[in-house]
Amino acid sequence: MLTNFQIEKLRFKPSKFYFRITILPTHTLLIMIVLLIILPGCRAKDSNNLNQMQASCVQDSVRKMATAIVADVTRDGPKAWLHYFTQSPGFFMASGGKLVFPNYDSAAAFVNNFAAGVRSIQLIWSDLNVDPLTQNFAVIRASFHEVITNTSGSIMPVRGYFTGLAEHTSAGWLLRNLHWSIIGPGQ
Repeated sequence: MLTNFQIEKLRFKPSKFYFRITILPTHTLLIMIVLLIILPGCRAKDSNNLNQMQASCVQDSVRKMATAIVADVTRDGPKAWLHYFTQSPGFFMASGGKLVFPNYDSAAAFVNNFAAGVRSIQLIWSDLNVDPLTQNFAVIRASFHEVITNTSGSIMPVRGYFTGLAEHTSAGWLLRNLHWSIIGPGQ
């Protein structure tokens, strides 16, 4: 009975094909069928697997984080940023094409030192965009404008573009990494 068979091409000659028929044991055929059914489901889930409702939920919650950042930084000063940085080993911050803070501790040390010289800061996002990657990660990007007033009353306006990777953690949405591109004077 040839219900369980495999045909193998042995060689090719210009005028003929030669085939060999191999009978497979029934258990081998069953294993092959089970593998063909199971294996397509064993692939990593990608961002395209977010349905519209999940993507919308990620966008809304990351936008709420961005809104809270503005309110907290404007009210509490630069130290408020630290509440929105993950303290995970993956945290980093870059600016102007350079790695500025390779980890949370270096960012915290700078922010705490910088905050001592700041009387007030106002942050404004514009064109805020959130791109959900998964239910736990999203890219956030926006133009920004900051007005920083130091302790002696000097005002420094700063504007540029911000990008970051937001991560959903047990503490809510936090920034895993960030990049600031600052527009120089006269640009």
